[in-house]
Amino acid sequence: MNQIEKVPLFSVDVLKIRATNHDKIKKYIMDVVYPHYEKNGPNDPIQNTFTDYGMTHDAAFCHWPYLYKLYDQDVRSCIEAFGFDLKKHPWQIKMKGWYNLTHRNTREFIHDHMGGPTTIQFSAVHYVSLEKQSLPTAFKNPMQKLIKATIPTKNMDYVPSYFYNFDRMPEAAEGDIIFFPSWLDHYVPAHIDGTLRITNALNIMMRVDGGDGN
Repeated sequence: MNQIEKVPLFSVDVLKIRATNHDKIKKYIMDVVYPHYEKNGPNDPIQNTFTDYGMTHDAAFCHWPYLYKLYDQDVRSCIEAFGFDLKKHPWQIKMKGWYNLTHRNTREFIHDHMGGPTTIQFSAVHYVSLEKQSLPTAFKNPMQKLIKATIPTKNMDYVPSYFYNFDRMPEAAEGDIIFFPSWLDHYVPAHIDGTLRITNALNIMMRVDGGDGN
């Protein structure tokens, strides 16, 4: 019998880096944002989180330009790891961030970070507070719709996991940043253990000049 060689094609790179300024970032969130959450509770009843995403009602003020400076080194390192030469070409890098705090919530819906009006190249999630038993972000195979469309039978007992095992969850701990393409579908598993879970999310926009994007 001839040997069969499996040749992986078109992998999706998701990067992980320890946040250089994790302690400073966590201290800022705990000093400035957390007291508002502790006093008022969640301001997003659907996700049961406290967030400033999309100018959410009753969000606590967060001086994001200060945090962007603390994230800048790590964001640039990840962009370079994707193959961009930031020294040779005049890339302009902008960030848009929001915080998410919760003690208990259901699974966040599956989504991506593409959206408009500005084109987003990369996104990142920084685990500001994450207990060992808490779960990080889970990602979906971007080919899942095509794969599911080719299932040869409705009886899932007959087919290998290739046809239904679409979720991947990179290991992550408090202080880690997961950096990923903005188009990659992902979700947050249910957080039900009652511990404090805090993440900062970032969208990263790249331009060369005013003629790029929006």
